[in-house]
Amino acid sequence: MLFVGSAITAIATGRATLTSLREVAPTRYEAGVFSETYAGEKWLEIDGRLAREYADLRPSSRSKGRANLDVPVVPPDWSPDRPVALIASFSIDSSVPLDWEELCQGERCELLRGEVRAGLFGPAPNDFPERVPELRFVDDPVAINIGTEPTPPWTLGGLSVFMCLTALASGLGLRGEYLERCGGGGGGP
Repeated sequence: MLFVGSAITAIATGRATLTSLREVAPTRYEAGVFSETYAGEKWLEIDGRLAREYADLRPSSRSKGRANLDVPVVPPDWSPDRPVALIASFSIDSSVPLDWEELCQGERCELLRGEVRAGLFGPAPNDFPERVPELRFVDDPVAINIGTEPTPPWTLGGLSVFMCLTALASGLGLRGEYLERCGGGGGGP
């Protein structure tokens, strides 16, 4: 079990390390042409506006006292009959009322910067389209965790190396145990 867990962690952190080495700055996109031009980058800066009237606030399933605020990101001339390709996700304090002015201090809501919400092996599932059925969405809308950026590569790289060594050691231990139980194994009939 240690071998499997170590291998999965090494793969996941290795992928994140490669992303942080490859993407040293966020890739900038215009909200109006995002779905036609997006090339799979993980760290983005989006020029668009928040369609606040379609914001969805719900308690966080991961952090007590926090809430997730998901808001469509659209071009300035957007209308609700056009499909949405981007969703900005903010993590906010659930004990205070939502204050758009405080949330959008400075340029935070004019140039939305953050990482694409990711699962272990790719983009995280996104249920926002089901929560806002009155809007149309592209097939796979991208959710961006606003205010986040890639973890420095040396942090993840060190963890990746450690987990690879742990997986190797546990694999060698399993091999030794297998050979011991099977009487030295290896020979044919």
